[in-house]
Amino acid sequence: MTRAVPPELAELIRLLHETRGVRFILGRQAVALLGSQRIEALRMDDGSTLACTAALISIGVTPRTDLALAAGLEIENGIAVDCFLKTSDPFIYAAGDACAFKNGDGSRLRLECWKNAEDQGALAARNMMGANEPYTPMPWMWSDQYDRTMQIAGHPELGEQHVARHCPDGSLLVYHLDANDAIVGVSGFGSLREIARGVRTGQMLMQRGIHPAKEALQNPKIDLKAAAKVAAG
Repeated sequence: MTRAVPPELAELIRLLHETRGVRFILGRQAVALLGSQRIEALRMDDGSTLACTAALISIGVTPRTDLALAAGLEIENGIAVDCFLKTSDPFIYAAGDACAFKNGDGSRLRLECWKNAEDQGALAARNMMGANEPYTPMPWMWSDQYDRTMQIAGHPELGEQHVARHCPDGSLLVYHLDANDAIVGVSGFGSLREIARGVRTGQMLMQRGIHPAKEALQNPKIDLKAAAKVAAG
């Protein structure tokens, strides 16, 4: 989970699942499915076996670029496009999970979420009609875990400092800051009410370039949304 989820949240999610009876076996690999007519057990790489009646195999995905390759388009971790979603052929645009677009810093990014596909499709269509609008996304993802929710916005992986905000109901929000104390991402796990509100506020702060003091980010008694409105004038 740490590939996509900040470690602070991953630990809370693990603990929640364990309280519901889930058992995690880390650092091991399944090497064989055992059973005659149907699966009955898994053999692990250390020789142990786990009895089971079903197995979920998650293999991940890779971008499908066969058509783009056949068309002679540039490929770089997907179909390479510029910030306007234009490919190396100026008459072809690409959108969605399979395209790797140019970020503001010149790096390439490929996002695998429905919101990205929805936004890029509409933008690519507008740009084909001459709008010439750059794609400047605010990545956002969510996942409900039992009666709690996890939400992540921005780019927590770019954070060099992490400020935790412990809400009164036990929810956790983490603001991820760069070296200049600018918020580059916000993540949270807990009640839908607190997390949705906290992440939306974090998105607003990032979009407006507002940098609250770390003490304000940390203190759940401070209304960050109100503070942002005051800072914005």
